[in-house]
Amino acid sequence: MQGKQLHLFDFKEKKRKKKYYQLTLPLDVCVLGTIIIILLSTYIFSLGVKRGERIAYLKLKEVKSEIGFNSKEEIQEEEESYAIQVATYVKKDVALKEVKRLRDKGYPVFISKKGKYIVIFVGKFENKKEAEKSMRILRKRYQDCFIRRL
Repeated sequence: MQGKQLHLFDFKEKKRKKKYYQLTLPLDVCVLGTIIIILLSTYIFSLGVKRGERIAYLKLKEVKSEIGFNSKEEIQEEEESYAIQVATYVKKDVALKEVKRLRDKGYPVFISKKGKYIVIFVGKFENKKEAEKSMRILRKRYQDCFIRRL
């Protein structure tokens, strides 16, 4: 009887199907992981911002040293004063030539870096009337110059 019923069963090897594993995580683990990723991304971003500030500071320091700008000429923010904004340049070499030209004419010149622009200022005036007097002279060459409070 044993041999007679063997033909009813399939003894051939069946092809094995690939088993897929499913990863299940509890909700609190997913939320915690997301929070950690967000905090880590924020920290890395802030490191990049700090590095960018340092690079911008070094570039401004380099520009100031090239034109002979020293700390004695810096404007103190404690006092309210005025200056004439003469020109704004993107290219450093053009700005340096203009600063040299103004210094050769005897004007007290200082610069400021605003983003990608180099801004050239003339003078440090106690009040707006003094600045307006000098601005009339500078308007001959710089039609768009204007007075700014520092």
